[in-house]
Amino acid sequence: MRLLFWKEIRQLTRNQAALLSVLLLPAVLVVLAPILALLAGRAQPALTVPRQASLPGFSDLRDTVGFALFVTFPLLFVLATMLTPILTATSTIVSERERRTLDLLLALPVRLGDILIAKLGAVLAAGGAMIVPMFLIDAVVMMTLTSVDLSYVGGVLLLILCTLFAAGAASLLMALLAQDARSASYCVAALPVPPLFVTALCVVFVPGPWRFLAMALLMVALAIAALVTGLRVLTLERYLS
Repeated sequence: MRLLFWKEIRQLTRNQAALLSVLLLPAVLVVLAPILALLAGRAQPALTVPRQASLPGFSDLRDTVGFALFVTFPLLFVLATMLTPILTATSTIVSERERRTLDLLLALPVRLGDILIAKLGAVLAAGGAMIVPMFLIDAVVMMTLTSVDLSYVGGVLLLILCTLFAAGAASLLMALLAQDARSASYCVAALPVPPLFVTALCVVFVPGPWRFLAMALLMVALAIAALVTGLRVLTLERYLS
């Protein structure tokens, strides 16, 4: 399995054009957009967000910087963390199916489960290698420009790691559902919807930093549900069809 994992890593890094196109997404959503939002909020400190007492998630927000930290950023981070591994999976799972090179792997003395674990492990490793360093850059900027502390940074990092777990499970579902590039594009559009929906619910109904813990737990729940669903219906014939 270790050899299969490094084979997938080499395959991902060999296609530099695809890797750069995937890298552009987290660069915009995780680094560029948050930094621009923080700079815009600091440039207009008098602009306040109306207090909505009926919505717990908005009750403690006072200005545009707080709105960005606790409303905008969770949605951006979840979207980027879900899409990056899923887009990476299209080059290591779906494209390999289109090229009919899976038969060569199955001719080796390995099981289908080993192949999938190696592929999903490579997808998650690549996604984490892109997202986490970018977020750490973002964290330094946030701690410099705002009053957030390590508890906020830790909460967001926990959310990102749990969302990576959910993205891995979503990649497994893509292996089942996507037969070609066209159906893969439908999966890329549909699979992030449930995580974004639960993120929006937590943003609205969970106050303060507690929303990050709630979102992380829900991401783990979504990942387990997707894994159970995928593993129950995954067969060799379905994967190769």
